[in-house]
Amino acid sequence: MALLGVGNGGAQLSRYAAAELYPAARKSFAVSVVVWAGTVGALAGPTLIAPATRAASAVHVTGLAGPFLLMAAVVLVALLVSAAVHGRRAAGPEAPRRQGALVRGLARRSPVVALLAMVAAQVDMTAVMTMTPLHMQHEHQGSPRSAAC
Repeated sequence: MALLGVGNGGAQLSRYAAAELYPAARKSFAVSVVVWAGTVGALAGPTLIAPATRAASAVHVTGLAGPFLLMAAVVLVALLVSAAVHGRRAAGPEAPRRQGALVRGLARRSPVVALLAMVAAQVDMTAVMTMTPLHMQHEHQGSPRSAAC
């Protein structure tokens, strides 16, 4: 689950990374493409749960592991594509300036405060989303059998 959280955090941060890679006049376009792709993924992703479960069962793995294995494969592909793109961009004329950008950015106070705020918000959201279904199940709420129809 920790890896799922890290992946989700990376996906959320990708919009900022996309904006940094584009010239000022195209930053809004880059962010909109990332948000659009996230929307498509949010709509299409749940339709992959059943096929991923069946595929995992077909290879004698617990069916519930299927969506996680699919996610791991997709993240691996994204990592390879990102590494290839970054490798080509790092060879450009401004590579030495970019390599120390993270260190220079974290040396200032405002990015650190923003980063801590994002991390705290993500932890809070994850804690509530993890605790709520467990608490509801403990109180016999939320299961289809307990719902009054």
